[in-house]
Amino acid sequence: RGQLFFVTERLTGISLSQRIEADDALLWDELADVGWQIASTLQHAHNRGLTHGALTLYAVYVSADVRVVVADLGVHRWLASSEDSVSFVEYATKDLRDFGRLLKAAVQRTVDCGKVSATTEQMRAMDELIADLETGSSTVSARDVQGRLGRMLLDVAGDSIEMVDARDGQQLARR
Repeated sequence: RGQLFFVTERLTGISLSQRIEADDALLWDELADVGWQIASTLQHAHNRGLTHGALTLYAVYVSADVRVVVADLGVHRWLASSEDSVSFVEYATKDLRDFGRLLKAAVQRTVDCGKVSATTEQMRAMDELIADLETGSSTVSARDVQGRLGRMLLDVAGDSIEMVDARDGQQLARR
C-alpha cells in the first residue's frame, strides 16, 4: 500500500566500536583482516553501483572468529536519495573517507592497548593507506585498498593466508 520497509539478516557478533573498546582489542593481524573484509565488501558493493553512505564503527559487526558483516549497506543513501543529488562517485569517495576514519580509530586503539606486533614498515604502510583514504581522492578505489590490505596480511602471515571455510551456499569466506 505504498509503505516502504527494510529487512536485514540477524547480525552475530558485536559492533567494531564495542570490540575496539573492549579489553580484547584487535591484534594487528586481526586489524588488517577486518580492514580487508570491509574493503572487500565496499568493492563488491561499488562494483554493483551501491554505496554504504554512512560507514562507521557501529555499522561493522565482528564475530568471535573475526568474520565481518557491514550492516545497513545502502540504507543511508536510499533514504537520502529523494532529497539530494549526490553522485555515485561522491558517495563511493565518502565511503572510503569514512573507512579511513574507521581504520584510523581501530589502529589507534590497537596501539593504545599495546597489541601492535607490526614492523615499522607495516605501520608506515597502514599510516599511508589511512592518509590516502582521508584525502578522499576519487582515484583511490576499494579494490586498491583491498590490495594494499592484502599485502599487509601477507606480510604478517608469511607466504600464505589461511583459508576459512565458512560456506553459506556456494560462498567461500577468505581470511
